[in-house]
Amino acid sequence: MTKLPPISDRLRAALPFIEKGDIVADIGTDHAYLPIYLVLSGVCKRAHACDINEGPCIRARENAAKYNVSDKIEVSRRDGIEGLADSEVNKFVIFGMGGELIAAILDRASIATGTRVILNPMTKQEKLRAYLTYSGFEILDETLVYSDSKYYQIIYAEKNGRCDRLTPSELKFGKINIEKRSPLFIEYVKKTRDELLRAQNMRKAAGALKEDDDILLYETEQILKS
Repeated sequence: MTKLPPISDRLRAALPFIEKGDIVADIGTDHAYLPIYLVLSGVCKRAHACDINEGPCIRARENAAKYNVSDKIEVSRRDGIEGLADSEVNKFVIFGMGGELIAAILDRASIATGTRVILNPMTKQEKLRAYLTYSGFEILDETLVYSDSKYYQIIYAEKNGRCDRLTPSELKFGKINIEKRSPLFIEYVKKTRDELLRAQNMRKAAGALKEDDDILLYETEQILKS
C-alpha cells in the first residue's frame, strides 16, 4: 500500500471538491503535502505546488523526491497564480491566507471561465465573498471544519460570470452554510454572536455605534432562532 503524506483536517476539507482527472495548483503550498497526496492517491496524474518564498519550494521539492513523485509535481516559486491561470490548471487551492489577500491574488490574474477555486480564508471571509460574488464567481458549495481549536471556512467557487448579492450574514458565514445548518456551523455562529455582542457593548460604552455591525448581529441572532 502506498504511503500517503500527512495532511491536516483543514487540508483534508479540500478533498471532496477535487475530482479524478483534475489538474490542481496548490498556492502557498509549504510542504506540498496536498499535491503529493492527490497524485499518490490517484486523483490527479500531476499537480502544481507553488509558493512565493524559496524555503517552502525547497521543502516541496524535497518531499516530492521523498515520495518519488518529482516527475508528477511541478514546484514553482511564484506570486499568486499568475502564469498558471491560463494554463492547463483547472482548479486552484488557496488555503491559509487572509480573505483580502486571496481576493487580491485572484484579481491579479485573468482566470478562464470554468476554472474552479477552493479557498480557506483565515480572516475577512466577508471581504472574500464580496469579491467573489461581484467578480463573476459563483459559490458552488461551502463547508466548515474545526481543527487546532479553530473554526475554518472552506469556499468552493467557479468563475462563470454570475454575480450575486449577499446579505451581511451571508457574506460572513456563507449562504450555503446557513442553509445546511450543520451542528458545527451552529456552534461557530454562537461563538461569533457572542463576539459581536461583546464588540457591540464596547462600542456602546465608547459612544461609537456601527450600523453595519448591528445589522450583522441582528441577522446572526435570526440564524440561531430559525
